[in-house]
Amino acid sequence: GESRTSETRNRSMLPIVVRPLRRRRMEVQGRGDSLAKAAADLCALAIFSAPGATPDAVSDVAAKLQTKLATEYGQSRTATSDMVIASLPDGTFVGMCGVIFDKLPVPTAGPQPKGKVARLAYMAVDPAFRRRGVAMRLGKACEDIARGWGTQEIYLYVDRQNPRGRALYHKLGYRQPHAPNAEDRTDDVTVKLPEATANGVQQVEHEITLMRKDLGPGGWLQRVRVWLTRYWPSWIPGVEALAW
Repeated sequence: GESRTSETRNRSMLPIVVRPLRRRRMEVQGRGDSLAKAAADLCALAIFSAPGATPDAVSDVAAKLQTKLATEYGQSRTATSDMVIASLPDGTFVGMCGVIFDKLPVPTAGPQPKGKVARLAYMAVDPAFRRRGVAMRLGKACEDIARGWGTQEIYLYVDRQNPRGRALYHKLGYRQPHAPNAEDRTDDVTVKLPEATANGVQQVEHEITLMRKDLGPGGWLQRVRVWLTRYWPSWIPGVEALAW
């Protein structure tokens, strides 16, 4: 009703805190309000749901995502990874973005970086809290983490039918590489992804394109900032502002 709409509007104006996971790790099972479940619910709603999707279909997609997120960012992860989350002062989860130490797909357009690079993934913001710069803050925080790892380049995949997403990443400095021979590149690929629809969960084809960004040298100061954010005791007031 009107009171609920007013409450939602008031909550959307609350300050939003953006911070990395620090020592907290995702769980596949356990408390119903586990971080993995909150992240999966948000991803399913913001990324993997078509208009008119049924609640059951969204829940089914979220259940699959919960296991995947816990594997990539939880205690049993096999690669260096981290996730930045956005939340309200009361802890309500409103946004997320993951970053993982990875290799650039080969072949691809543009110069090949030396060593590993970082990959941005699972950028999602609750629809009620969009257009407040949350996605920009999440992306920049993930880039800072990647610099702290010593990586000098970061990349991502974005749906070609997502102009808002492409505009956001372009604003963050990501560019789509160009190659003289389209058949010699992996920048544009077609993949099937689970999607919640009005008819249940379906495998839907998406054309995605690769975008890259040069991070430049991170330096020792950036590594200190990342260390502070990840390992400084959380009970010390103001440490989030100091680290970021």
